[in-house]
Amino acid sequence: MYEIFVELLQRNNVTAYQVCKATGIAPATVSDWKNGKSTPKQDKLKKIADYFGVSLDYLTTGKESEAKSPVTDEDVKLALFGGDGEVTDAMWEEAMFAIELIKKRHQKKE
Repeated sequence: MYEIFVELLQRNNVTAYQVCKATGIAPATVSDWKNGKSTPKQDKLKKIADYFGVSLDYLTTGKESEAKSPVTDEDVKLALFGGDGEVTDAMWEEAMFAIELIKKRHQKKE
């Protein structure tokens, strides 16, 4: 799994620290995976897979046709606002707040 993680880091031009910060996974935990001191738990694998936009199967086996690209802010703006007119900072902040609420609500269910 760690080799695939490194591949995804390189492909997406991010560092392990950036992924840790974004997912809430401790850098020491990732270091333990790298050094074989522990294996990732399912919840952490899911966070990493979601971060990179890949399936758990791809993250753990590398056997999926191709990793999906992470969704960009422009993708979200187009989906939320239809691409008509300018999206103001206030509109964007309100949308991101709503998205965070939805994500937190669904994380509690899992």
